[in-house]
Amino acid sequence: MPDKLELLRYLQEECGDRERSRTVRELSKWMEVSERIIRDWVGELVSEGYPIVTSTEPPAGVCFTEDPEELDHNIRSLLSRMEEIGGRVAALKRTRQRIFRSPGEQLRLF
Repeated sequence: MPDKLELLRYLQEECGDRERSRTVRELSKWMEVSERIIRDWVGELVSEGYPIVTSTEPPAGVCFTEDPEELDHNIRSLLSRMEEIGGRVAALKRTRQRIFRSPGEQLRLF
């Protein structure tokens, strides 16, 4: 069965810059594992210190990089997404407090 080290080798050899990025779907099909496993492995490899970046901007995908500017760009992108998600969480908390004022209370939309 394939493992994250095989993914790492592939990214280093075949996806060494953003122009050669591979989508999670492509990696999943190539390795014959689920997209969730690919995402988990990418997260583990990043946590272990490998310079793997992801992007939703064209060319979207996953790649190994040795470019500090590319790492900085990815860090900024992730921080921006964190802020956006944090804003959504705060909005949902406010909505929950507005709609459900106490535990077990009925939904109140208007």
